[in-house]
Amino acid sequence: MCVRYLGFVLLVWFPVVLHAQSAAQSCRAPRLNGGYLVPEQDTYSHDTTLSYGCDDGMKPAVEGWWATSTCQNGSWSHEPRCIDEKACLPPDIPNAKYIENQSGWYRDGHKIRITCDEGYEPKYRHVTAKCNGGTWTSLPVCEKSINACGEPPKIPHAVIIHQEYQEVFAADSEVQYECEDGYTVEGADTTKSIFCIYGNWTEGPTCKSSSTSGSNERTSRPQITTVDHCGAYPNVPNGDVVERDQTFLKFQCNAFYTQVGLGTVVCYSDGTWSQLPICKEAFCVLDPAEHVGANFRLSGVEYLKEGEEKHIPCIQQDYSSRVQCTNGKIHFTQCMETEPGAGQNGSAEVGTAGVNTTSTGSGIHPEGGGSRPGTGHGGSAGSASSSEEKEIQLQITTITTCGNHPVVPNGDVVEKNPMFLRYLCAAFHKQTGPERVECYSNGKWSETPTCKAAFCSVDTGRYSELISVGVKYIKDGEKVRFECVHQDEWWTTHYSVARCNNGRKRLSRCCDWWDLKRDIC
Repeated sequence: MCVRYLGFVLLVWFPVVLHAQSAAQSCRAPRLNGGYLVPEQDTYSHDTTLSYGCDDGMKPAVEGWWATSTCQNGSWSHEPRCIDEKACLPPDIPNAKYIENQSGWYRDGHKIRITCDEGYEPKYRHVTAKCNGGTWTSLPVCEKSINACGEPPKIPHAVIIHQEYQEVFAADSEVQYECEDGYTVEGADTTKSIFCIYGNWTEGPTCKSSSTSGSNERTSRPQITTVDHCGAYPNVPNGDVVERDQTFLKFQCNAFYTQVGLGTVVCYSDGTWSQLPICKEAFCVLDPAEHVGANFRLSGVEYLKEGEEKHIPCIQQDYSSRVQCTNGKIHFTQCMETEPGAGQNGSAEVGTAGVNTTSTGSGIHPEGGGSRPGTGHGGSAGSASSSEEKEIQLQITTITTCGNHPVVPNGDVVEKNPMFLRYLCAAFHKQTGPERVECYSNGKWSETPTCKAAFCSVDTGRYSELISVGVKYIKDGEKVRFECVHQDEWWTTHYSVARCNNGRKRLSRCCDWWDLKRDIC
């Protein structure tokens, strides 16, 4: 009896097992151009994980120099793929959106433009990033908007309805509270809305027990009233009032300072101001006297805003170093005769920011953020020596101070801002050096870009095998066909292909249509 029962169980169990094994499908070996698989097989069973690497000049289309993929019921967890090592993977930019490439990666030189989420705005109005040699240069940052609000206040016996939790709310946002059962607000109502106005939430409701008498009503917190009720405006060191309204003041930090806290300040009915913002130093000080080994060619102290990048000229002619201020510290590359963005690796940390003095201990800060009498920050005015005044002359000011715009051969001004000029090189020329030119308060311009020739010229009259059409110009990296004098017995036209590479031209032999089609000319 026991043997018969066991046989019945096995008959039932075996088909179940066989069905489960057949349900999990195996995977065919993925096609991987420019790379290799380990282990290399024709098929892989379910749940098998393979590793893959890429040939020189290539990299996986995911993070890392090698990658893994797992067979999941006939499909790979991600399709193994090798891409150009100079390509970029999608960047992670918090609180921002951008158009994503369907391929999942971006070619070298590709630019993206971001849009910040509601309640956020781009820092320094910087909204673009460029793929440069496999890394993104100057990724934008989306920071909380000055008019946005934080999370709504927590109110006893109430919850917010029809709204998912979030940390930042855009200006004019509305949220609605609802009291728990047995509690009401303002009579018989159980719901009430509040609004985000200039960075502050309007007064929230109080949920009272339905059985509570009117004599037990709460004493509400001070209400927002007109700013003249609070008297003299509050002082924010290194910040100024940029907008005045009957019900609020809006502060803005001076240049080279970043704002912490809400920029909008309101007056309460008890005569007190709401919390004031703080203007924190956000710059680096580059003193050439402290970095003699870097071979900088500067006439004095240079200031860089947080996140700013400049190309500083070196002692060697036509050489420069890329200097960047990151997290209050200066990083720079070795002096190189390269385009902007090259030499990013191997940078050295050489200094600090957030100090109250320059390298000579003068107590002088970048223009717009310097010490002022009565601020209690950085010492008193009038204490600077003549040498300190010379350092002040190196600060950035409006371009009208420097007069006529500097001439850049083969380049033109395409953007004129009160604080800078932007140049663009003419056709067939390539720009090197800084994109922006600024004016120092001593009347001198910052380093100007250079427009280097990026083309080749072909005088067809000098080549007997070509039909003369005069002098033609080819952009660097392009190729152009020129018709040849020779024709074959079928009267087929032949062409010579001229290529321009780094300013040097090369002409191919005269080829027929078939050779041109196969690109072997």
